[in-house]
Formats: sequence, C-alpha cells, structure tokens
Amino acid sequence: MLLKSAEYEKKGNAWVADELAEKLTKELSVKTSGLKIEGGDILIGPNFAIVGRDTFDDNRREGESDQELEGRLQQELGLRYIVVPKPT
Repeated sequence: MLLKSAEYEKKGNAWVADELAEKLTKELSVKTSGLKIEGGDILIGPNFAIVGRDTFDDNRREGESDQELEGRLQQELGLRYIVVPKPT
C-alpha cells in the first residue's frame, strides 16, 4: 500500500506522491492518510512502525496523550506496535 500524507508543506513532495500513486496503482493500493507523514520519518515492518519523534508530535491532537496517539497511529497504519523515541 502507498500511504499518502494528509498534507504537505513542500509542494514537490505532494507531486512525488501523486506521481508514484499514478504509476503504482496497478501494483499497490493508494490511500490518503489522516496523518501528517511527510519526510520519510516512519519505518514500517510487518506488524510494527518506528516513528520519529517529530512526526509523532506533529500528529498529536490537543490534549492527546502518548498512548492515545499511539493507538490512533496503530489504527491508521493497521499495525500492532508503534515504537517512538522518548522525548529529549
């Protein structure tokens, strides 16, 4: 699956995602995520994702705890485990 970001800060990144989606629709399903995932700060394995702290915090809703955000990421990405570095 190709998961496109909910929004892009850089127009070029949106173009790349659209081009990939157009060219890969025969091989992959394409889904626009509700997450801000621009920049390649997520590594996805078979049942887990390692999410960079910046991307994790960029997706936090006001008042949302780490556990709530992890649950939302698990649901959106369809994965069992989410690993995020501790804040520095």
